[in-house]
Amino acid sequence: MLVGMDIYATRPLRSLLSWQGTEGPTGVWDFEEDIRLAFAGHPHLTDGAKIDIIWNSLGPLPRAELRCHGPDVLQNPDALLSALHRTFGDRRSLRELFTDLVGTTQNPGQSILAYSHQVHASWSTLNR
Repeated sequence: MLVGMDIYATRPLRSLLSWQGTEGPTGVWDFEEDIRLAFAGHPHLTDGAKIDIIWNSLGPLPRAELRCHGPDVLQNPDALLSALHRTFGDRRSLRELFTDLVGTTQNPGQSILAYSHQVHASWSTLNR
């Protein structure tokens, strides 16, 4: 009999986005959102397990960048994600993001669905 030990039955971690660091400045947001959704479904993951999950979802370029950081970043999942944002994230000003949103126009031949996704992407980027 196990006394004083918590035992957790968890479902397997779902498939996660792989992130190469070349997806553009908003790609890091999509990657972080996917990672955080996976973590939310597994609240008992340790920081070490979270770091392993993040690391295994990264391509060579972001891994090489993270190796340039010290242990304070490499041993903290939130610091890992912050370092990725600082290096690969969107550096446009609020003004530039707003200009991008209001300047969004539907291209000739573009479906309303594709255009609405384009507008939503600009809006989401502005609100991050």
